[in-house]
Amino acid sequence: MIACVDGFALGGGLELALACDEIYATDASWFGQPEVRLGLIPGFGGTVRLPRAVGLPLAKELIFTGRRIDAAEAESAGLVTRRFADRDALLAGARATIAEVAENAWTAVALAKRVLVQAAGTPTAVATEAEVTGFGDAFRTDDMREGVAAFLEKREPRFTGR
Repeated sequence: MIACVDGFALGGGLELALACDEIYATDASWFGQPEVRLGLIPGFGGTVRLPRAVGLPLAKELIFTGRRIDAAEAESAGLVTRRFADRDALLAGARATIAEVAENAWTAVALAKRVLVQAAGTPTAVATEAEVTGFGDAFRTDDMREGVAAFLEKREPRFTGR
């Protein structure tokens, strides 16, 4: 899932965006966790997902101060995957990415996502085991056999989702 932000993603809005696979934003976008200004803390994944996205030191600063960052800083920090001039370009960019992902075997995309989520923040040995398991799962799919056959036959694959 791609979160498309054109404006403010503050508090729960940022936490919703962080729950997505990628965040695309326009230059007019702002990001932050201002909950401390209300006597609260982020309560829907902000204290968990924000440090994973931008690193612990910046996450602490943003959460402790309630400071907002613009799209350029968010992109530089790794929070925003891609930045666009305006809403039309943002939506076109998201659609283009979705179309590119859709050309691939959805079984492989789903398995890769599973491994990425399982492996994040775990020791290398645990993460590698998750990858090995995921690779084995992918290796047993009809889509893998179709993908390899198409490559060898120099044609486009016809994935079936099996």
